[in-house]
Amino acid sequence: MAFQRLRGAYKSLSFQNKLLLSYFALIVIPIVVLAAFFYVQSRQVTMKQAKTLSEMYIEQTHSELESLVSKMLTQAQTIAYREDIRTRISKDPASTPISEQFVDVDKMEKEVQKELLIEPATYQVRIFVNDRFSYSRRRNLTYPMSSLYPEVLESLNRNPYLSILTGPNPYQALMSTDTVELFSVILPIRNMWDYSTISAVISVDFEKAKVMALLSGAEFSGNGSVFLVREDGTVACGLSCDTGEELTEIAGKDGKTILANGAGVFVNKETLTVVSEPLWGTWQIVAVSPVKDLLASSRNLQWQVLLFAGILGVVVYFLAYFYARSNARRINTLAKKIQVVQSGDFNVNCVVDSSDEIGELQNSFNVMVRRIRNLMQEQYYLGKNLKDSEVKILQAQINPHFLYNTLDLILWTAKSGDLEKVSDIVVKLSRFYRLSLSNGSEFVTVRKELEHVRLYVQLQDLRFQTGIRLTIDAPESVLEYQIMKLLLQPIVENSILHGIMNLDDRPGSIDLSVRQEGKFLVFLVTDNGVGMEREKVLKLMAREEIAPEGEGGYGLHNIFRRLRLYYGDSARLIFRSEPGVGTTVEIRIPLNTTEIR
Repeated sequence: MAFQRLRGAYKSLSFQNKLLLSYFALIVIPIVVLAAFFYVQSRQVTMKQAKTLSEMYIEQTHSELESLVSKMLTQAQTIAYREDIRTRISKDPASTPISEQFVDVDKMEKEVQKELLIEPATYQVRIFVNDRFSYSRRRNLTYPMSSLYPEVLESLNRNPYLSILTGPNPYQALMSTDTVELFSVILPIRNMWDYSTISAVISVDFEKAKVMALLSGAEFSGNGSVFLVREDGTVACGLSCDTGEELTEIAGKDGKTILANGAGVFVNKETLTVVSEPLWGTWQIVAVSPVKDLLASSRNLQWQVLLFAGILGVVVYFLAYFYARSNARRINTLAKKIQVVQSGDFNVNCVVDSSDEIGELQNSFNVMVRRIRNLMQEQYYLGKNLKDSEVKILQAQINPHFLYNTLDLILWTAKSGDLEKVSDIVVKLSRFYRLSLSNGSEFVTVRKELEHVRLYVQLQDLRFQTGIRLTIDAPESVLEYQIMKLLLQPIVENSILHGIMNLDDRPGSIDLSVRQEGKFLVFLVTDNGVGMEREKVLKLMAREEIAPEGEGGYGLHNIFRRLRLYYGDSARLIFRSEPGVGTTVEIRIPLNTTEIR
């Protein structure tokens, strides 16, 4: 009964008085029990700090070591993916003259030396090539592939597509008696003409000393050990331990637990062991510290804290009142902000005035309001991003038959011995696809689009020998307007393949004109082909046309969809055709780029 009355009285108190009463109780009780339990508490705090700091040191060292290895991999990829190097390595040693081989290796050395200047952390670069190359045993750069480390050959046999981290391995430079221990990032280089074949293996080497310097940064106690462990539990290198030593020998009975569980913190009565996340898939950094060394600094602190607790009990009560009052005011302010949000106004922000629980509430409130605003914005941008993705998919639907047929034309022209014509076709084709790609941009100028069409017609005319006449009428004032790329070429393609190519008695012609009408840009593509029946024109206008077969390019449905995605309902695609006379396609798009997307 008395308890119920006390409980009811406590509930009727204001939040400020509840805080004051709670502070008083929390001050008296800890002081009474502090002496009995302080040692355990101080030990836990110290060990927690030791865990936190050890993890921080390990994470930092892990990040630095990962960055170092990533730099080596990047350099290996830069060298391996150079077309000139891959070309030379992919040659057949049996059919390549020795003089040419040594010219090749000299050029490769120059290129590799340039890369070494970029990354000073690299000790050297080695390329393991086909043993039959005369320069395979040059040793300043090239080595026979058969001399690769056994573990590397084994890894490449298991998975020939992955890069490998190995080491430390002893290395003695040519014309030197000194031996340097090196870690190596290994990357296979694939044959340019047979990707399933490994032409060579590139090794970017860095000194073991650099790894040791990074490991020293993770050392937490003077009597501890920090080392890099391989997947099999053996030490690759480390402080206060030997290379090849088993983890179970260093970490004691926790060694097997570490190998079984991977990353984490492991504590027993004697040691604190911290294990990093896997590096390069399987490697891990391990730090082992004696518990007695970690707790040594806390013993003097125990007596200091006991003295401080006595003083604290005297002064905290007087501070509790002001603290309770301050916290109550902060919560009331936060409550008012919440009421504003409830009314539908999300343009509010709470000042975070501390890092305590109330500060976390203030910060959480700001994060919540910000996320609500972001979600509202994301609803807007979601549709836009989906549309952009669909546009890219449509642009990727280029029929490769045009390229194949043009290459075939180049082949037969070359066989006929007309090298000047071959050169002309190659130049036009190169210019055509350069304009098609447009450096990855989704928009091009009208000038470039017209040039793209001109090149397409010229290439098709060279192929079919039909004497297609292309006339372009475009005033200078419209040439620099930005439009979506590949707007006109599919239309012209359709005119040639389905209109002009079916003519028997007259040469084909295409008239392309551009004009500005108010806020719109109008394109007219007129051909003198066989034309279309009214029923087919109506189907096209109703967007029922399917993609043409064979070399029909995108298909007109593709144009419909892209116009809608880029320009919305303001764009128009109009067909006019008469059988035996020809077809006219009108494209109308808005000039104001703010209307696009």
